[in-house]
Amino acid sequence: WTLTESNTIYNKDLKPEITTEAEIGLDLRMFSDRLGLDVAAYNRNTQNQIIIAGASPESGYTGKVRNVGLINNKGIEVRLYGSPIKSRDFDWEMGVTFAKNWSLIKKLWDDVENYLWTSAYDVTYMMIKDQPLGVFQVPKIRTDTDDKSPYYGKTVVNSSGLPVILSNEFTTIGSSNPDFTMGLTSTWRYKAVSMNVVFDYRQGGYFYSNTARMLDWNGNGTNTMF
Repeated sequence: WTLTESNTIYNKDLKPEITTEAEIGLDLRMFSDRLGLDVAAYNRNTQNQIIIAGASPESGYTGKVRNVGLINNKGIEVRLYGSPIKSRDFDWEMGVTFAKNWSLIKKLWDDVENYLWTSAYDVTYMMIKDQPLGVFQVPKIRTDTDDKSPYYGKTVVNSSGLPVILSNEFTTIGSSNPDFTMGLTSTWRYKAVSMNVVFDYRQGGYFYSNTARMLDWNGNGTNTMF
């Protein structure tokens, strides 16, 4: 039998995560509720998130549970809806929604400016002060910096044709947060029977695809043909 001490330093002084929010809204209804508009704007602050922050392995531990952060979210939500047909036995209601959120990390902890949330191969998912919550970073690719060269700005590749990576420099690709989201709903009701159809749309926002990575690694991706 053996006993092993945990690699994580636990914290008996943890504080609960707290969210405070201010919101203002407008609800307009016209033509006997045949046409309506809901608008809401909010300003939300969340602090004391609980994470396992990295610790120096020389200490005998690899992580420490602690409170971190002050994250601000501002956003707007809009819903426009109406009933083109409304009778005793049959109703048809349509609605359009729009939502946009701006997130900003105002503080992590102590003097920390960035925190590696998670990673996969060369892709890191970061929390960086003064940037949106959750941004992707990748190593920079070496380019020709000779402004007199005909290949100025072009990617430098090795003998295998793969881009030369600068392992100690990183480029921020973008945030996982969408630019905005939209939705379309349509509801038909005939007496006691109803049917509802919903369409969702998301614009912007990055995500990591392991499928794309495997296709490239196997040489099956279209961008590996050259």
